[in-house]
Amino acid sequence: MILRHLILILFLSCQVLWAQTWQLEIKSKVELWTWNLSTQIEKNVTPLEKASIKLIKSGVVVKEIRSALDGSFSIQIPANGIYELLVSYPKCNPKKIIISTQGVPKEVSESDFKPVYPMKGVIMAKPIPGVDYSLLKEDLIKIKYFEKGSVFDKDDANAELIFEKLAELRQKEDDIMNLFCKLNRDGDAAMAIPDCPLAKSLYEKALKTIPNEWYPLQQLKKIGACGIAAPSKTNSAKTDATPSQVQPKVDPTPKPNTSTTVKSPKAAPASTIVPVKPQPTGNVNNSQTTVQTSEQNQNSAVPQVLGQYQYDSLLQFARQALTQKQFDEGINACKKALKIRKNDYDATILLDRIQNEKRIHVP
Repeated sequence: MILRHLILILFLSCQVLWAQTWQLEIKSKVELWTWNLSTQIEKNVTPLEKASIKLIKSGVVVKEIRSALDGSFSIQIPANGIYELLVSYPKCNPKKIIISTQGVPKEVSESDFKPVYPMKGVIMAKPIPGVDYSLLKEDLIKIKYFEKGSVFDKDDANAELIFEKLAELRQKEDDIMNLFCKLNRDGDAAMAIPDCPLAKSLYEKALKTIPNEWYPLQQLKKIGACGIAAPSKTNSAKTDATPSQVQPKVDPTPKPNTSTTVKSPKAAPASTIVPVKPQPTGNVNNSQTTVQTSEQNQNSAVPQVLGQYQYDSLLQFARQALTQKQFDEGINACKKALKIRKNDYDATILLDRIQNEKRIHVP
């Protein structure tokens, strides 16, 4: 009799064990989102290897695995329990998912039940300063069994509320990153004027918004060269010119047989001295030579003055085009200015800014 009871107990125990041998397989992939922030936002998405995936029950770690080279992972969740799946990576915000394997009917569990839930990819990202991430300590997703279809899926009622909160959190991140990039763009515009103190203050504000970012640090190193432009062709031409080219030499001694004697004004600046054409009663050849030399010097200066005027006009036009979001016109104006002054600092900075703005606003 005792033996029969023992056999019955062993049989029932085996049935219970058999009924609980099924496990829920969770498959997913971990991605790392990184931000390259300058005058615009650039997102880089890469598979994350060696992210930690812990299965926790009642505060105790039951299993722990690592994501593969491509970021993928697969973990088995035992039957009839409530578990916490914690995905984490150094310096990134952790993500927590609640998984319930309770509520599976006996007839289902005793069959060849091999449930699999392909969970959407898990995103790892570094926190943005100034954003409250306390939401991530809550249960983001709850996965449970649904009798209809005999499948495991996320609890939509809980997920909808969480996704709304996550959208608000991401919007706060975007607001801070957009402010950071705007401060950098305004700093670049101040450098192009140049207004070096204003540029410095804007880059420093950007660093207070998001500390230790490379772009404002790089631009602050350039502040020492802010406002130092390359010498223009006009200035270099004046420096290299010989005295005779800068100002025609006028002989103050009256010539014989001239009817008029010209006196030079006292304390007249060099730029106001104009050669006077002698009367054609004396040395006609000398007076013609003087007039021709003056005309040649004036003509040789015209292209330099015209080039400077065109350069300033083109940059002014490019800045107006930028404010009106006419990016192509602004880019063309900068390129024409660079043909007048090759590798000019102001035109190069302005061209770079317009191209960045075009990338942001033009799809």
